[in-house]
Amino acid sequence: TVEFGDQSPTIESVTWSPKHPTVGEVVVFYVDVSNANRVASVVILVYHNGQTSSVYAVYDSVADIYSASYTFTTPGDYIIKVKVIDNAGHVLYSKSHSLTVSGVVDNPPVIEEVLFSTLTPKPNESVDVWVRVHDDYEISSVTLNYYDGSRWRSIRMEYDSVLDMYLATIPGYSNGTRLLIYFTIVDSGDNVVRSDTYIINFLSGEASGQVISQGINTGYIVATGVSITALLAVIAAVIYLRKR
Repeated sequence: TVEFGDQSPTIESVTWSPKHPTVGEVVVFYVDVSNANRVASVVILVYHNGQTSSVYAVYDSVADIYSASYTFTTPGDYIIKVKVIDNAGHVLYSKSHSLTVSGVVDNPPVIEEVLFSTLTPKPNESVDVWVRVHDDYEISSVTLNYYDGSRWRSIRMEYDSVLDMYLATIPGYSNGTRLLIYFTIVDSGDNVVRSDTYIINFLSGEASGQVISQGINTGYIVATGVSITALLAVIAAVIYLRKR
């Protein structure tokens, strides 16, 4: 980062949203500049096919950040730079940032399959949960959220490349406890999807351990009994091998 001198402005970061824009979509650029009181102007420079476009950023004193909106009309690879001019007329440029604009819509993640080791566990029995998701680009996070009667809790699920699923374990609870569960999936384009709500009941006696899976709303792929059995067999094999 280039500086103009003591307490002169410096460019701390340059980001934008959405991260994977499409043609015609409004992109908002955010520029974090230190010592903003010494800044005269901040300009977003957009380079593409030998041509340069520019747009002035506006300072938000509450968020302490500069922002500017820009709409891309042509798909392709762009270079983004930021130009900062301080009150003394000195000019500072940021490093170059690559941005790809697609002609294809960045669709949100799709939840393809949700499996539970049981939906009616015995008291104090932990429950394993598996989720398979798909995204056009990349999944950033899959989070299991559940309400245990006192407060909401969250578990960040871990990806298993062998199963191609995200895994988490819910700890056991006392008899009669009911958990409300849903999943939150975020992709690299900041698209967010929330699943339907599932219910786990901790029960004693013969009623426990009867249900091993639960489908999700129409439009998603719901596992059949055969696929569930096959998948659970693979899961059991993987767990066995890891314990050896």
